[in-house]
Amino acid sequence: MPLPEQHPATRHQLPLDLTRNEWSSGLPLANGCLGVVVWTTETDLILSLDRADVWDSRLVPEYQAENYSLTRLIELVKTNQMHLVEKEFEAPYQRPAPTKLPVGRVRLAGFNSALIAGKLALDTATAKLETQAASLSVAALATTRCVAVWGCREAGVEHLSLEPPPYGEKPGPTEQSILSFIAAGRPQDLDYPKPQHFQDQGVRGFVQKTHNSAFAVGTITRVEGDKHIAYIHVALGSNPAHAQAALVDVLLAMTRCTLSEHLNRHIDWLPQQWSISWLSLPDDSVREKWWAADTYYMIAAAQPGAPPVALQGPWTTDAGYLPPWKGDYHHDLNTQMTYQPLYTAGRLDASRVMMDWLWETADHCRDWTRRFFNQPGLCVPMTADIHNRQLGGWAPYTHSLTSAAWLAHNVWLDWRFGRDRALLEQKIAPWICEVATFLDAIMTLDAETGYRKPPVSTSPEWNDNRRDAYFWDWTNYDLALTRFAFLAAADVCQALQKEDEAAHWLRCLSQCPDLLIAEDHSLLITKDVVWDQPHRHFCNGLAIMPLQLLDPLKTSDKALIEATLERYREHGTGLWMGYTFSWLACMYARTGDAAKALEALEIFDQGFRYPNGFHTNGDVSDQGYMNLPFDCFTLEGNSIAATAVQDLLVQSRPGRVDLLMAWPDSWKAAHVRGFCADGGIKIVRMDVVDEQVQLELKAQEPLTVELTIQGHRVDTVNLLAHDLVQLTYPLPRAQPQ
Repeated sequence: MPLPEQHPATRHQLPLDLTRNEWSSGLPLANGCLGVVVWTTETDLILSLDRADVWDSRLVPEYQAENYSLTRLIELVKTNQMHLVEKEFEAPYQRPAPTKLPVGRVRLAGFNSALIAGKLALDTATAKLETQAASLSVAALATTRCVAVWGCREAGVEHLSLEPPPYGEKPGPTEQSILSFIAAGRPQDLDYPKPQHFQDQGVRGFVQKTHNSAFAVGTITRVEGDKHIAYIHVALGSNPAHAQAALVDVLLAMTRCTLSEHLNRHIDWLPQQWSISWLSLPDDSVREKWWAADTYYMIAAAQPGAPPVALQGPWTTDAGYLPPWKGDYHHDLNTQMTYQPLYTAGRLDASRVMMDWLWETADHCRDWTRRFFNQPGLCVPMTADIHNRQLGGWAPYTHSLTSAAWLAHNVWLDWRFGRDRALLEQKIAPWICEVATFLDAIMTLDAETGYRKPPVSTSPEWNDNRRDAYFWDWTNYDLALTRFAFLAAADVCQALQKEDEAAHWLRCLSQCPDLLIAEDHSLLITKDVVWDQPHRHFCNGLAIMPLQLLDPLKTSDKALIEATLERYREHGTGLWMGYTFSWLACMYARTGDAAKALEALEIFDQGFRYPNGFHTNGDVSDQGYMNLPFDCFTLEGNSIAATAVQDLLVQSRPGRVDLLMAWPDSWKAAHVRGFCADGGIKIVRMDVVDEQVQLELKAQEPLTVELTIQGHRVDTVNLLAHDLVQLTYPLPRAQPQ
């Protein structure tokens, strides 16, 4: 099924930057589990491989100790024994393992000596490279979990060589760099033997024993007419023999079909994904291009049957180190925001990969909650391995009370947008209510104020990991998340007609104080602590975005939001990261300020994207957008940028759909297909043309929804289940009063 001409995936491509011989300039391909970045050195073509579920997931001994508890942590902080906090709670993160593992490279020697062009076609997810004499194509086949490389005889596909990471080698000196600072070592720092190379039934490969399992990487080549083909796979096994056998089985199976058959299935699958939803911005090709690229990364990375998307997805940095930040799951922004654009984009099959993982790993989280907090219910460690087990790091945040509450927001959005009642009953409501049960249990009722109070509160990453990072009353970060968790628990219980349980959660909500507000009407960090530094994490602003506890169409809430955003701008961007700018764009989009939202996105595009579009935390443009050289890729910045573009056009909350909330003056037209809104509403079509907004809406169940355009309330629409409703409204240009 061909995509329409105006579809952004057919209009935009990602170029290979031939001036930068670095991994960060490469073309990213993935099929959920297996990722590859295609890049060049001065002479060679490199395929950096990654498999999302290859982990050394050994347990951290300190976190199994008898005295490992919140009580112990609080005692050490209150008695100023910060050296023991570092030793017992933070130092384990600096050890090489547990960690996600690099799996190696494939090299085609000499190919770059004549390379003249390279590009990635978004509509086919295929990288194509051209020399004077040959062409070469690479695809991470979506339906087989293999990588295919093919070209003419002159491309030299049969000369591909496999390069394992240097496991088992003697550790050398570590250079001082940002990567050495945020990675916990090099592959040779792990206690592994050297890889074993093999040839087996036409498969060339190597197998690597790890701490608790093994993986194998291999290739098999074929010739079909004038095409020379190599298939590449990474297999897991409980031991080296099992990994090798699994690898050989997969690659031999690949040769039983022709390349054309594999590509047809791959190319048939992609239009289905791109057709779920898309947007077209005739007046802003830059916004359209980067939205398409940011959406492509999630189509490639977030697929059913694959692990959830971690910090770098299936594209771990290939620079001789172990993965930055262990390649872990950071649950204080990164995991949650990586999935944020999928709900409005209607990509719920992809978002449910994370929800299913949270459900499958819940026993590990329950165990940690009982051992560390000594409480019922469920909390989630902020830095987690692939089994959602504690990895450690800065203790104020890795041992936060509310990481699960933010994840509960994503789970709740799966219900609000998907309206799958079986899923609600079986997974969504039980998981959210377990999170609320933990928060209910760990908070005490203050007899003096009548409000609940946490035993300790923190705010990422305010005051880093110092003693003054711990607060003994609410931070707005923990307060907003706790209020949300009780609100969400009440909502899912009401949907299941469990009125007594819903009433309990609403009572818990009523026992939480209101958000903490400064004299200038901005959101505080905590009592008597204002936002007074260029901090990278909008920890006090979660009530604005993503939680939407504040409503910009309410005068009092809008004043609070604007005062908070003014504080962010007033204190500068020197310590911001790339994702901070895309997050700021989201906040301005939520408040209806299109100009400032676009300004933040432009800074993000200019300063915080590698040539391939990947988000880098630090400013790679040298334009002074921030002060730290922090050149490292993480995926959430891209997803937040995609969310911001979507929010310019479509936002929603229970009972209301806000269209064109932040409509730029320079835009005359826009086209949206397949977006979703709260309540299970599908925006089948929205066309902004000739000063009109033309809509087609369809709901999964009967409901009444308020409709706004540019902040103006224009209609109250009654939708029947599965009926298509067509609506047309004039485009209001004046700002709402």
